[in-house]
Amino acid sequence: MKLHQAIYAIVLSATIVFFSNCGSGSENKNGGDTNSDSSKTEKNTVVKITKSESSGFLQSGKDSYKPENSYDGEPTTWWTPYPQRNGVGTYIKYFFEKETEIDGLQIWNGSHYPNYPKYGNIFLKNNRLKVCTIELSNGTKYCFKLADIDDFQTVSFPATKTSSVKVSIDATYPGSQWNDACISEIKFLDNTENPSTIDAKPWDNKTVSDLSVEEFTGTFKNATSIGGSLVLTLLNNNKEAHFVMNPDWNKLPDFITNSPEGGFGPNPSYIEKKYKIKYTVVFGSVSEDITPGLNNIIKTIEPI
Repeated sequence: MKLHQAIYAIVLSATIVFFSNCGSGSENKNGGDTNSDSSKTEKNTVVKITKSESSGFLQSGKDSYKPENSYDGEPTTWWTPYPQRNGVGTYIKYFFEKETEIDGLQIWNGSHYPNYPKYGNIFLKNNRLKVCTIELSNGTKYCFKLADIDDFQTVSFPATKTSSVKVSIDATYPGSQWNDACISEIKFLDNTENPSTIDAKPWDNKTVSDLSVEEFTGTFKNATSIGGSLVLTLLNNNKEAHFVMNPDWNKLPDFITNSPEGGFGPNPSYIEKKYKIKYTVVFGSVSEDITPGLNNIIKTIEPI
């Protein structure tokens, strides 16, 4: 074969192979086969939110922390409730175009803004959602606890057809600087799949209370009566924490005694001893301008 004929044959073969490969099933950027079974449902399909309503939202000067901020696709904008800015007892209700089956949600908790002017990363400065309840349009309710992280978290529940989802805040992680709850972003999903999914629990008051429990370990310093409530003071790393005795207790623990001046006081035998307290926060985090500790209700107290 002459040289120019051999070159022509090689080029022709390469061209055939190239176009043959272009027409065959090839892997997409996610590693899947574009000619694979198209009947399979896409995982984590996002259901479009058409409108929303809320218990209220904060308006601060030119800044509007409206409900729409929580589903605008931009995590550096968020919803903050008003007037109950700490969040507990507030809600957003999301609506879909029609009744749609969903089995999960993704939520970006708190105020995501790593480079906020003047303040830097403000995620921990505002309140973050800790325990939430969702209610579907048929009245079914679930509750769940979120981790305190600056990222999307996936929550799953049994697949249900619904035209709306109401998200209520039951407990929050307290902010280090401001007492404002925030939701940066939320999505509702069909065919939820995520290896780190949080499983929502059927709602009842006890479950919400159990999910809201916090722990504190410290040295017993004082006991006093404030506004008719018995308040314990414990110290940890030179920081005082205050806790209210559960009102349904029918007797006082041994480390509380009658004070000679009247009322209650600390039992000297228990001063400076260490205790672990499990407690719930009944209406958000304690701010500096109210009596400290009146919303930290003790569930159990144990000596260490």
